Amino acid sequence: WVGDYARGSRVRFKENARSVLPNSIDLVSIGVINDQVYQIQEDGSRDLQYYVCLPKALAMPSVSATMLEPSPAAERIQPGVRVRVNPPGGRDPLYSWGRIQSYDVGVVQRVHLDGKVDVFFMSEEKIWNAALQDLDTENLPMTLRPNCPVCDRPFPSGQQLNLDIAMDAQIRRMKKLM
Repeated sequence: WVGDYARGSRVRFKENARSVLPNSIDLVSIGVINDQVYQIQEDGSRDLQYYVCLPKALAMPSVSATMLEPSPAAERIQPGVRVRVNPPGGRDPLYSWGRIQSYDVGVVQRVHLDGKVDVFFMSEEKIWNAALQDLDTENLPMTLRPNCPVCDRPFPSGQQLNLDIAMDAQIRRMKKLM
């Protein structure tokens, strides 16, 4: 593997990528580097190209490294991280809102190779799907406590808020019974 981007890097497209991207893909999309290939130019030189996978995009052409830029915000989205839905430019999320509100905080369960993210929200009955560009890890509400109120052990990473609310309700119920 050579070049500036490793396999699995999350990238955004620059303006000069518009000429090779399908019309259904816009520049706010964030994809995941899947593979690389050298393309031989007319003058005999080699140009390193990357294959970028995007959610809901089937056949993507290879893209030159000069058409990509890293997405540090998307790199922070890993399993166990707390996130909020914040689509770019006032758009709807790629997989729609469902019962999720913009103020809901969820926990990332999995990040797929195509950039689709599985997120657990308390308000959803099942795992909710999102695209990398629709999620934000900044300015989230603080958790009320770092440890479980029953066993005093630290919460699993990223799940404090959801567990905190549930545990507080259980403790209140138990105190009323005593």
